Amino acid sequence: MRTIMNGLAMAVLATQAAAQNQTAGFFAFRGEGERGWEATCTLQRVGGRTLQREMTGPRDAQQVIAARSIIGGRCEFRASTTGPLTLEFDDTRFQCPFTSPPGTCGTVIAAGQSGAFDVRIRN
Repeated sequence: MRTIMNGLAMAVLATQAAAQNQTAGFFAFRGEGERGWEATCTLQRVGGRTLQREMTGPRDAQQVIAARSIIGGRCEFRASTTGPLTLEFDDTRFQCPFTSPPGTCGTVIAAGQSGAFDVRIRN
């Protein structure tokens, strides 16, 4: 009887862990623009750990924030005062935070503008 109970407990734990992993995703956020732009993301990982990642842009050099096992978070961004900032966000596990054509997820932020978005798992 004890062996059966231990087996059931292990099965429940394994199912919960698998469910957690199914609701997490690989996070990838790219930016490119004029010198002086920046973006910061505070991301939540499976298990409650918080990561903070930043990217700042030299002129015309694409920067990337990437992390595994992300379940949510928030990103803030600011374009340089001298030019626009192009942002791309891709992962089929997350909702696109921008108004984009189907199959893409990106936006262009005007010079001097800033904003933020929440990182949310797709339902």
